[in-house]
Amino acid sequence: MPFTIALLVDINQIHKAMNTNKNYDLIEASEFLRMPVDTFRKHRPEIGGSKLGRRWVFTEKELLDYMELKRSKPIHELQKAS
Repeated sequence: MPFTIALLVDINQIHKAMNTNKNYDLIEASEFLRMPVDTFRKHRPEIGGSKLGRRWVFTEKELLDYMELKRSKPIHELQKAS
């Protein structure tokens, strides 16, 4: 049961974060996803992002959408189970 409660808190934090307009550069985005920069670069086409000049910029929503895509069970299924 404690696992379920912790998971619901995490889901609420994700939904709250989706309402922000925060942007990340490539290094910040890789840290957000807790992924090495080289691995992040390999997955960048899946993640999204925009190239502004020489820099990549990622929205928090793009990063959260990528996390949702890689989840074994989507958030809406987890919410139904509780």
